[in-house]
Amino acid sequence: MIHPDDLPPLRTTPIVEPLTLSAPHEFPFTVHFFSSKTVLLTGMRGHTFEFGDELQITAAIYELSKDRNGQSWLDLIDDTYAQIERWGKVRYARGPWPDALPRVQAGSPEEADLIAREWAEAWKLPTEEGRNEARAALYRKYGSPPQTSRHLGYLPGDAE
Repeated sequence: MIHPDDLPPLRTTPIVEPLTLSAPHEFPFTVHFFSSKTVLLTGMRGHTFEFGDELQITAAIYELSKDRNGQSWLDLIDDTYAQIERWGKVRYARGPWPDALPRVQAGSPEEADLIAREWAEAWKLPTEEGRNEARAALYRKYGSPPQTSRHLGYLPGDAE
């Protein structure tokens, strides 16, 4: 390993430790994302993938993902500890999106919309028994139903 004091004084390129692959890649393979990640898909075109998105990785996409040191973010795909060390969280994983996980991020506006839609669908069921069962299941899943209105009032003599 090179010590920083051993470098020539005008060197501006940082020394980067090479990544170790957990397993060689066999193309194509699928990646799913837990956070935003911009990926170069062709020499001139990239796309930002968000929470819940999936991407089929080909050899060409892998080659485009390499930096000037020949390392790729995909080299960390099977090493959650290395991802946490580098970014503070797991950003992506191999394979399709897990069926057990919702495709919306907890606390996001998309989650609020999903919850509101599910509650609205429960109220639309034709029988009272069906509505009660659906509402009970949603209550167990999410807790109280979302607030449907907000009262913004003014009482004379309040704050002055």
